[in-house]
Amino acid sequence: IARGYRRVVFGDHGPYLELEPSQVVWENLPEVILKPAHAYYDEYYSYKGFVRLYKQKRSVAHKRNPPAGGVRQNRSAGYADYKVGMCYISPDCLTVQGLPAAQRSNEPRRWKR
Repeated sequence: IARGYRRVVFGDHGPYLELEPSQVVWENLPEVILKPAHAYYDEYYSYKGFVRLYKQKRSVAHKRNPPAGGVRQNRSAGYADYKVGMCYISPDCLTVQGLPAAQRSNEPRRWKR
């Protein structure tokens, strides 16, 4: 789904990984829902919909509470620090995979004394 991430954002909907669009492997998200200009995000789904990525279109800094499903904290700075143009995925639907064997070092690990 992605190669790396920028940061973890903790908002009233829980944690989300923030990705730059260049970190996303877009061909793994073939299902796309492009929403109207007034919407806050577009949605991208993996095959069979297990992974959902949001691409932020508008700031939520003026939204004190999230849509239904989130915790209502009534935050003056907005319910999450989502950045316009960035992508967000819940870590609940991801599995971290190590480097492919061809990219791993064959040298033994050295420990500091």
